[in-house]
Amino acid sequence: MISTQCGELTEIAMMAVCGAPTTDINILGIASSDMDKALSLGFTAISSLKSADSAGYVTKACN
Repeated sequence: MISTQCGELTEIAMMAVCGAPTTDINILGIASSDMDKALSLGFTAISSLKSADSAGYVTKACN
């Protein structure tokens, strides 16, 4: 892992009830040579969040 950041999805809404999922995400920077391994482990490329007019996420301070 090269870097880590916290983020929040921007193109999705979640119900605000106890136990429901949140829009919080962990953003992990990895070497491009490790991408296939990360995908096979269930991680998703952050570029898949992008829409026509949005990155699909924002970075934020980790709590």
